[in-house]
Amino acid sequence: MRRSDRYSHGTSDVLELLEKPDTKGPVDPEHADAFADAFGGFPYAYGASGDRPHCVWQEVTWSLFDAHLAGVTPIGIYPMVYDPWHHVGGPEAFDDNRRYQRSRDRDLWRCKWGVVDIDASTDARTGQGTEAEVLDAGFAIQAELGTGAWVERTRSGGIHVWLFVDDWVRCDDMRGFLANAVHHSGADIDGIFPRADECSGPPGNFVRLPYFGNAPHGRQTMVDGWGEPIPLAVFLEELTAE
Repeated sequence: MRRSDRYSHGTSDVLELLEKPDTKGPVDPEHADAFADAFGGFPYAYGASGDRPHCVWQEVTWSLFDAHLAGVTPIGIYPMVYDPWHHVGGPEAFDDNRRYQRSRDRDLWRCKWGVVDIDASTDARTGQGTEAEVLDAGFAIQAELGTGAWVERTRSGGIHVWLFVDDWVRCDDMRGFLANAVHHSGADIDGIFPRADECSGPPGNFVRLPYFGNAPHGRQTMVDGWGEPIPLAVFLEELTAE
């Protein structure tokens, strides 16, 4: 899938920011294409995932992914998409109150990825364990999930276990599959995304994306079996080969 196939380019200030000297520099277009394909979700809102996370009701454009990877603007994506095939109007078919006519039809709520969230304990927050313990828990869940599962060290030192699939699957099926893997792994977790099987309308709950260009070293990156960062290009190459 190329840029014109799923998201509009978007213009405006984002592209100007990408040219500023204090960013990571130009993003390889092929990397941005593959990244946006992998993390596709609700196309009409995204999460502003900085220090004050909130929902931004704006079309998700390729420029947003570029800006994220370049270290300009961190974003999160909403995994739940209503009727991605446009059988009954598509994800844009919500009314003025942001409700869908058949919102309780679970067969219409789909996703292309899911996440298991595990928090590391800090001085300010009680999580599921130390950074080392939650990493081990993430690897245990990854082993249960098999192909398509990746472990990310998050910006706060916790773990996201991502599962990517080739097509739109029901949100309740994704949640059930992830919950089953967690059960068999014996891991203690904070939660699962998507957060629900269905909802009255968009957008649900967003997940911060990995590979923000200005994240501290070793944070917001997929990691290998030793906990070492996996470069973006390597992650994308291996993901698309699965």
